[in-house]
Amino acid sequence: MASGRFRGLARRVKNKIQGNSNAVGDGFGPSQDAAFAHLDDAADSAFQLIGASLVSSWEVMLTDVSRAMDPNVPSNLTQEKLREMLERISDGLVPTQDPVRNTGKLYRRNLKKGVKHALQTGKLQDATAPLALSLKELGPEFHAGWTKTTEYLEPVLALLDSDGSVRAKFETSGAEMAEMFQKSLQEYNAAQAALPQSSDLKAAIVIALETWQQSVSRGLEISIYDCRTALVNASGRLGASE
Repeated sequence: MASGRFRGLARRVKNKIQGNSNAVGDGFGPSQDAAFAHLDDAADSAFQLIGASLVSSWEVMLTDVSRAMDPNVPSNLTQEKLREMLERISDGLVPTQDPVRNTGKLYRRNLKKGVKHALQTGKLQDATAPLALSLKELGPEFHAGWTKTTEYLEPVLALLDSDGSVRAKFETSGAEMAEMFQKSLQEYNAAQAALPQSSDLKAAIVIALETWQQSVSRGLEISIYDCRTALVNASGRLGASE
């Protein structure tokens, strides 16, 4: 019995010293190339899902603001003017969507370039490094797009935002979303750094991207809902002064 336990302990110690023999390691060859082939489809899906989170969150905002405005429209605001306000909210998302679309295209281009380079160098890192670089500027670019969105909504805010609270919420949310992108990128980079220890490269690289996408989508949905709440509350006060 004792010798059996000692043999088991020795085996565990040996495995710990030698590491996971099934780990993919830091090299790059045909098998790694085959694993990365699945990432292109995953990237297309990931960025589409982020875009869908943006659009669906914005549509909820538009619908709820419209409902809140309807019974509170002041007498000096015509139905035509009201429609213009709602259309402006609807169109306001465009500058914020562009950075997500552009980053998705960049990610997929850099994926192909990185794999081609890694096949030449034989290093896994040469395939993964361009992916992280693709995401590096998304936070600042998204923040800049959000600022343009807020500026585009100025006529709406001029009507609704008597105390400046909605503007403040939009500005705060822009900074929060930029910070969220940065935190999600750090987590993605950590997952990329751990790829050599993985026993299934294909699953690991796809899961890393999907985890990043889910984190980003969730962060966007929360921040935009907070902005929606500020706009709805302001819309509910619209006719109170009459």
